[in-house]
Amino acid sequence: AVVSTQSTGACYSDAHPLIAVTIKNMAMIENSQGDYDKAKSLYERVLKMEEVIYGELHPAIASTLNNLADCVLEQGETAKAAVLFQRAMETNEIVFGRDHPDVARNLNNLGRAFKETDEILEVVIS
Repeated sequence: AVVSTQSTGACYSDAHPLIAVTIKNMAMIENSQGDYDKAKSLYERVLKMEEVIYGELHPAIASTLNNLADCVLEQGETAKAAVLFQRAMETNEIVFGRDHPDVARNLNNLGRAFKETDEILEVVIS
């Protein structure tokens, strides 16, 4: 995977969607293998790249926010996960509308974070 990023990076700048997708895929692998610190770092890097590439409102950003939230939820950072899930949901609502399946998925994931602690519900809703 590292070779893939290095060879792709030789052809494209860091602000290229192919680089962001490659790094996001690496983050997903790290996350699935339980290396949450590495995955979190990669997701955060991708998020910064995608914000430069796409601006604030784009489905790719919502996807990365959702993945990052899953990762930090696994690390027990429920409050941070809830904020990230909510941001992903709000982005998808603006981009796709309220009735889109991705919005429902984000809402479900937000509920998973709420399930971890009652305290978060008050923080996010207020």
